[in-house]
Amino acid sequence: LFVTPLIQLAVLANAATFEVKRASLWVVDLDRTPVATAMVDRFTASQRFVVVGDGVSPSEGERSLMEGRATAVMTIPQGFARDLGTSGRSTVQLVLNAVNGSQAGVTQGYATQIIARFASEVASMEAAHRPGFTARPMVEVRTRGWYN
Repeated sequence: LFVTPLIQLAVLANAATFEVKRASLWVVDLDRTPVATAMVDRFTASQRFVVVGDGVSPSEGERSLMEGRATAVMTIPQGFARDLGTSGRSTVQLVLNAVNGSQAGVTQGYATQIIARFASEVASMEAAHRPGFTARPMVEVRTRGWYN
């Protein structure tokens, strides 16, 4: 009577995890600055993301997502470094394949943490080098679901 639940607990305990070990990331870097490269480096250094490709065309990233080569596409806009340096704010687009909704949610959480930490580091560096600069790193996540 107690043996079957104990076996199920032992077997299924490791199977029922929401951890995402490695998300495949396609990078569309339209800024091509050391600051943009540093942010991509933060993603790979986290060991949660592996860059599977990059390019300067958003359509390449979309194609990699549709073909299943990437689970996420990050687009860094032109002027990213300039905007961070002048106002402490900029935008980054992260598009996730949400066929597996829980995996996409966990991946989004990892990415949000990495971006928030990076924005905080950049704001702190700017504040240290520019008297009067108010370091207010802000990461706003806007989630939109697209359906067929």
